[in-house]
Amino acid sequence: MWTRRAVFVIVAAAVGSYYLWGVRAAGNKFDWGYDLGGYYDYLGRGFAHGHLYVPITPSPKLLALPNPWDPAVDDSLKMQDMALFNGRYYLYHGAGPALILFAPWRLVTGHDLPESFALFLLCFGGFLFSCGALLRLLDLAAARPGPWLLAGMLLALGICQSVPYLLSRVWVYEIAIGGGYFSICGAVFFLARGIGSRRSVYWLAPSGLMFGLAIACRPHLGLAGAMALIAVAAALTRRQLATFVIPLTLAGAVVAAYNYARFGNPFEFPANACGDFTLDLQLIRLPLMMKTGLGQSGIEGQAEVDRADNHEQRLTDDGWTARRAHGENGFSILQHNRGAHAGERALAGLDGIGFRADQSEEIAHARLGRKIIHLVIEHNPGARHDHFGAK
Repeated sequence: MWTRRAVFVIVAAAVGSYYLWGVRAAGNKFDWGYDLGGYYDYLGRGFAHGHLYVPITPSPKLLALPNPWDPAVDDSLKMQDMALFNGRYYLYHGAGPALILFAPWRLVTGHDLPESFALFLLCFGGFLFSCGALLRLLDLAAARPGPWLLAGMLLALGICQSVPYLLSRVWVYEIAIGGGYFSICGAVFFLARGIGSRRSVYWLAPSGLMFGLAIACRPHLGLAGAMALIAVAAALTRRQLATFVIPLTLAGAVVAAYNYARFGNPFEFPANACGDFTLDLQLIRLPLMMKTGLGQSGIEGQAEVDRADNHEQRLTDDGWTARRAHGENGFSILQHNRGAHAGERALAGLDGIGFRADQSEEIAHARLGRKIIHLVIEHNPGARHDHFGAK
């Protein structure tokens, strides 16, 4: 047993040192004792003062505009990657990291926690949880790998995943992802400890809570909790099942209440920070031909989007829908070189018009009183090869 513990300590120290080096090598300093400008620092500061919005006052010039959410508004007047609603800025990323790290740190020290160090803590903590889960599963399987094999397995948990890449840049996105990683690893650890334990209820409760915390970090991680519930439900007694489900449900209810308190809708996850409204994740399922380049159309802008690799913000990679316009599978930016696509049949099938201008498409809910306008423009329609297509 002491050999396994020694291997764990050595590997944990090595991986922790690597994580610490990785976050510092990217140029991220640990600034202690200051009020910092990180987005999660803002949210933690807001929570510490008893409100859900971030302590940033929107520009009066921005609020005076007829449409403050217009993308054409001067960037100097607005905060990027925040949701503006009822004259307040809200962080649209999950509140989990602010709840478990940034707000408590603010309350205890009176200053902000550096986001770079917070990401290190979340990732290293997640790694330790994953190691604990692996060791527990080895015990359940009565497996006794040798020290070198065990060291390799633990080391793989530390470096053969996305954390080293995540540490290369620290921003609001990485903090939310790191919080989700920490929560899921913790949930799996407690769940593994609860399997076969005489005190399983003491392990299953924190497991359900950690799965719920994962939702507070990244809402789609609720799928992990659902999958875990399905996987173990048959093996649990009613008491054990209730012990797992109740904290998970309560955590989900807190997230719903958080959304309702901010936006008046418990299911409002403002993933698109373009204003005080969002679309469901089921986006408009049609080819997106946006801002066609200088060519026969004479309109300036960007190429059609097939794969979201052209560094555009808030674009969804949906190659299936883009291919519906022309039946090709390739990187359209290289193929068409920002051309006008005059020969393409937008919104058409392979042999003619597939959608009419008056045909409605399934569009996600436009919430918080906003509208979605479906605009179809046909340029130079004509007959080609006995089929009518939009040129």
